Amino acid sequence: MKNNFKNLIHIFSIVFLSVPTISQAISENDFAYKAVLGTDSSTPFYELEIPEIVYQNVSRDDLGDIRVLNSEGSVVPHGIRYLATEKTSKIKSKSVTYFPLYESEGTVSGSLHLNIQRSSSGEVVDIQSDSTEHNANQRLIGYLLDLREWKQAVETLKFSWKAEEGISFIRKLELSVSDDLSNWKPVSQDNTLVNLSYQKNILIEDTLKLSISSAKYLRVIYADNKPGLEINNITVSNTQSSLKNKINWKKSVVSQQDDSEKTKEGVYFFKHELKTTLNKLRVKLPENNTVVKVNVLSRVNKDNTWRHRGSAVLYRLSVDGINIHHTDISVSSTRDTQWKLQIDQQGGGLGSGLPEIYLAWQPQQLVFVARGQAPYTLVWGSARVPPVTQDASKILVGVNQKNSMSMLANAIWLENTVSNVNLMSLETANKPVNWSKWFLWAVLVIAALLLIWMAVRLMGKMAE
Repeated sequence: MKNNFKNLIHIFSIVFLSVPTISQAISENDFAYKAVLGTDSSTPFYELEIPEIVYQNVSRDDLGDIRVLNSEGSVVPHGIRYLATEKTSKIKSKSVTYFPLYESEGTVSGSLHLNIQRSSSGEVVDIQSDSTEHNANQRLIGYLLDLREWKQAVETLKFSWKAEEGISFIRKLELSVSDDLSNWKPVSQDNTLVNLSYQKNILIEDTLKLSISSAKYLRVIYADNKPGLEINNITVSNTQSSLKNKINWKKSVVSQQDDSEKTKEGVYFFKHELKTTLNKLRVKLPENNTVVKVNVLSRVNKDNTWRHRGSAVLYRLSVDGINIHHTDISVSSTRDTQWKLQIDQQGGGLGSGLPEIYLAWQPQQLVFVARGQAPYTLVWGSARVPPVTQDASKILVGVNQKNSMSMLANAIWLENTVSNVNLMSLETANKPVNWSKWFLWAVLVIAALLLIWMAVRLMGKMAE
């Protein structure tokens, strides 16, 4: 009897394991749209800024229903990342106060011939130069720069000087910094000022590149025993850099009517139709000399309540022929699709005409592996394929700043190849009956019943 049970278990195992796994490969027909990508390089990776039309027609906010197919129709690995931030730089410069430094014969080099007034706590409160009192036994050895009003890093130091025409010189400088005019710290000894003239050719080096994070005073000393160079002006400068995410703008259609609400004065409706996060609006007022307070609200759909997203005072004014305006509104980040702009009617509202509303959205970048043969096709828009979301950094193996030119190239968006494939894939319709699957399950059930019947019969005979 023990052997009979073992045989019975063995038969059940064979039947269940014999049922094939049914899986269907993803194909182009599973998506609503497609477009061919141009790849004219031989790099293993390609990147593409995802076009606006893709955001309009995907089914998922996370872009999980896009794929890249090679010429054989096979899916290739891909990932998504936000576009690298744009770096903006602004140079700030200022002419600083400076004092000439003189050295008397027989004194220690670098002595300060200045009248320095200090407070009771020892803080320097005033500096006055006694340059008018220097005599023939004193020589100009450098300058003291007062940086107390600068209060930021010094990246460049630019000089202008008095020099007779045709005079050439190369002056080596030693620089040091201090916060109390007593203790000095050297910062650079390899800087020179150059003024060379030869056969109508002129070479001038009047700017020093430095890296001084902060200092109240900067001392510039001529490092040779030549007569001092008289300076006309000294300018310090600093480059202020900031990182900013790339932003695209899309004009929205504005209406004063909505299916779920009665028309009200000063209320305007618009939609955010892209599957992206919205965090900023730009509202252009229709008439000049307008100042209004606005509130912005949004909701997912008409079955949800409106939620406050931001407010601002907007204006469009003309002053002496010069137009000034404030148009931008920061709103709390959301992917809501329905939006409402409420205008405070005190003061006359907007006047005549509709406002122009632009939506700010941050584009993303598609990165894919060039596996298989080109051409590669981007397909998107499907409510039926399982979502795939992966950070692009996960697939960019071995790519760094040094080799990115040879490893990563730009794919070309061929707009004229955009076409519909299967718009039905956007609908979450009932899946068609898979008759092969049902047939296999029917065979399995019949086989199971047959085994049970055989087991009952066998056990009955053994009881006899």
